[in-house]
Amino acid sequence: MCSSDLTAVGSMSVDDALTLAQVEDYVNRGMLADHFYCTRKALGAVEHIELSGESDLLRFEHGNAVAVKSKKDGGECAVFDGHGALYGMGRLKEGYVQPMVVLHSAPMVEGGR
Repeated sequence: MCSSDLTAVGSMSVDDALTLAQVEDYVNRGMLADHFYCTRKALGAVEHIELSGESDLLRFEHGNAVAVKSKKDGGECAVFDGHGALYGMGRLKEGYVQPMVVLHSAPMVEGGR
């Protein structure tokens, strides 16, 4: 058995955790989703960048760096689309965000394989 002194990750604390009994109860009552952290709160420890233009989103999606207004240089950031949905994770460098992980992909064209 291992022990850990870790009591928090970003804005999430062990004090906020649910017990297995609570999880089971919420699942049975159809209420588990009510107890999830919102994405922005869960990623509160990193800078949030919003890309609202379709061309910027496509560039990011295809692995290209996108110019952003950020006071931070270096480090990771959460990238959101103009609707507030998490689009991916990136690394800030010299006024650009370079994609690290893209969570969104363009929908397939009708009739595609």
